[in-house]
Amino acid sequence: MINPLLIGKKRFRLVMDGLQQWCSVIPNLEQIQLNEETVSAGSPYQNYNEEAKAALPEMRRLIFEGKYEEAQNMAATKILSQVGNEMPYQTVGRLNIRYQDHKKVSNYYRDLDISNAMTVTRYKVDGVEFTEETFASFTDQLVIRHIKSSKPGAINCELFFNTPMRDPKRSIYGKKGLRLEGITHGSRYFPGKVHYCADLDVKNKGGEVTMANDTLLSVQGASELTLYISMATNFVNYKDISGDPYQRNKTYLKNAEKEYDKAKAAHIAAYQEQFNRVTLDLGETSQVNKPMDVRIKEFSSSYDPALIALYFQSMDVTY
Repeated sequence: MINPLLIGKKRFRLVMDGLQQWCSVIPNLEQIQLNEETVSAGSPYQNYNEEAKAALPEMRRLIFEGKYEEAQNMAATKILSQVGNEMPYQTVGRLNIRYQDHKKVSNYYRDLDISNAMTVTRYKVDGVEFTEETFASFTDQLVIRHIKSSKPGAINCELFFNTPMRDPKRSIYGKKGLRLEGITHGSRYFPGKVHYCADLDVKNKGGEVTMANDTLLSVQGASELTLYISMATNFVNYKDISGDPYQRNKTYLKNAEKEYDKAKAAHIAAYQEQFNRVTLDLGETSQVNKPMDVRIKEFSSSYDPALIALYFQSMDVTY
C-alpha cells in the first residue's frame, strides 16, 4: 500500500492506494479497497451465556465477601460467552486499474479535500496530463471515480476485481461492467452467511470498452472514463439476512445514468450541508504549502495553527 487516502463513511469506506509507479512488483497499478458496513463474518447468532442470570447472585456474594478470584473464575464460565466474541468486519475486495502505457510518470500530485470529501490525483505521462477524481456519494449510494486525459484518446487500461475472501465469484455484469461476489467467512461456532456483491458500471467518452475475458474489462483510446461501483449484502438486521444484494445494487446503479458533473455537484451539496455547519479558523503560516507528512513531522518544531484547525474539522467528517 502506497500512502493511502481514505474516503467514505456512512455505508461504505474506501482506501485509495494511489499509483504504484515505483513498485517493481506491480507497476502502473491503482487500487481502490472497497468496504461496506454490513460485510462481516458469521451469521445471525446469540452469544450470551444462558447460565448468567442464575449465576449472578452467587457471583455478587463472592465479590462482597472479598473472594475476587473465585468470582472471576465463576464469571469466566457462567457469565462470559462460551461461543466466541463479536464477528469481525471483512473487506469486499479491491477494484484494480492497470494502465498499459504509464511507463514514466512525472508531476505526480494528489490530495484529499475534506471541504468536499473528494480525492484528486494529477500526473503526466509523456506530456499528457491525467486527472482523477474519486468520492463516495451518499446521495447516489455509489463510489464514483472520474478519469480524464488532456489528450483525446489517451486512456488505456484494464479493470478487474480481486479479494482476499475465500471462494469469490467474478463475472461480467451487464454490457460494460464487472461483478465480484461471495460469502463471508465463518467461525468455529457460526457459519458465514453474509452474501456480499460489488458491481462495477463503466461509462466512456471516446474509445471503447470491451470484455477481455469473464473477469477483466479493457479500455482503449478513451478521453474520459467514469467508474460507478455499487456494493450491497443480504443483511437486513441482526437476525435477518434475507435481503437481495443484486436488487439493491441494481437500484443504486440507476443513479449511474446521471451525468458525472451532476453527480459530483449533488455529492458536494449534500456533504457541505453538514460539513459547513461549523468552521474553525486559526490562521495560516507558510507550513500550509508543505506536504502533509512534512507538516506532521515538523509540527513540534514549527508554528502551524492551520493543522490544528484541519485536525478539528477532520475528526468526524469523512463522508
